[in-house]
Amino acid sequence: MLKNYLDFLIFNKTLLKLSLDEKDEILKNSSVLMSEVIDYKEAREVMSMVGIASQQQIKGTIESLVTQVLVAVFGDKYSFELMDKVAHNKSEIEMYVIEDGKRRSLKDELGCGVLDVVSLFLRIIFWAIQFPRTRNTLIFDEPAKFLSKDKLSLLQKIIKQISEMLNLQIIMITHEHELAEGSDLIYHVEKVGEVSQVSQI
Repeated sequence: MLKNYLDFLIFNKTLLKLSLDEKDEILKNSSVLMSEVIDYKEAREVMSMVGIASQQQIKGTIESLVTQVLVAVFGDKYSFELMDKVAHNKSEIEMYVIEDGKRRSLKDELGCGVLDVVSLFLRIIFWAIQFPRTRNTLIFDEPAKFLSKDKLSLLQKIIKQISEMLNLQIIMITHEHELAEGSDLIYHVEKVGEVSQVSQI
């Protein structure tokens, strides 16, 4: 009986030793896991900071480029601004044109073709910064229909310069001769009866 009791104690001592060894192994593994969790959290924070810095750089670039075009076409009383906001737990960007220091939403009546110019150049900018880029051809249908006639030739020169700079082919449908004048190729389309006749000018 004493032998059985001794065997029982030895068996329990062995189990206890195994349990202590397992506990040490579990503690060691949990320590490694906690270290990895801390590393993961730090990596997430770094990635978040890089993302915020990148967004700010892109935001600044877009604001600057659109502002340059607005100033070139309409004068230095105009600028462009992007504002971050959170709505419904989602990050959003609101766009504004600043006219004589007054912030106006793109949803407001801006007049003079300001919205035409902003939307045209935002499309070009977004094409230029996307990765990977789509083909280098953009098609615009009446992109400056509300722009005053005295601004059209200036806008056409800016479009031409940006097109050459970005190696971007722009196909434009317009009724405005001033906007078409500096193009490499101009086609006139006229509907005669049921048939459209196309001729190069």
